[in-house]
Amino acid sequence: MNLKSLALLCLLSLLGLSSPAEITLGGALNHNAVVQRNHSLPIWGTARDGEHITVEFAGQHVSTIAKGGRWLVHLSPLPAGGPFTLIVTAEHDTTTLTNILVGDVWLISGQSNMSMPVKECDDSEQSATNITHPNLRLGFIKKSWNGQPRTDFETNCNWQACTPDTARDFSAVGYFFANELLKDPALANVPIGLIDSS
Repeated sequence: MNLKSLALLCLLSLLGLSSPAEITLGGALNHNAVVQRNHSLPIWGTARDGEHITVEFAGQHVSTIAKGGRWLVHLSPLPAGGPFTLIVTAEHDTTTLTNILVGDVWLISGQSNMSMPVKECDDSEQSATNITHPNLRLGFIKKSWNGQPRTDFETNCNWQACTPDTARDFSAVGYFFANELLKDPALANVPIGLIDSS
């Protein structure tokens, strides 16, 4: 390598032009997430324009090309089950999400009535949270406001398995709603995901 080439490579590195953009995942996908069963599953994100993207999940492999820095694929509907690993591969980057379940996903949204956490309930109601539910996942989205339409969350949804500790800060209405769902024998083996965006 001659001196001019080396100087150009150093300059591009300093400008950040030699390192490709990382692939990102959009929506509420993260480790420990629940995705909706029995429906086509959209997976999307960002990557370098023109980059070839492959998504692997539950035995499915789907590919696409990023256009305008964005990409989208649709996976075929899946029955309830898991845990699965989601692998998104680009030419220069790979993102892996683990412990993903397929089940029923519910959005918990509203204002003060929905955002009140379990820890603010009375003692008898709080005692109902002293149970660990491995198939119940709680997803939290950071509170934010924007006067313009947005294409994604400010931060990824943080998913956690339901334990007495994680339930304390979760929406009380959402948590007790999920408990009613868990009593339904038809849903005994169906993972439940609650996304708290109140």
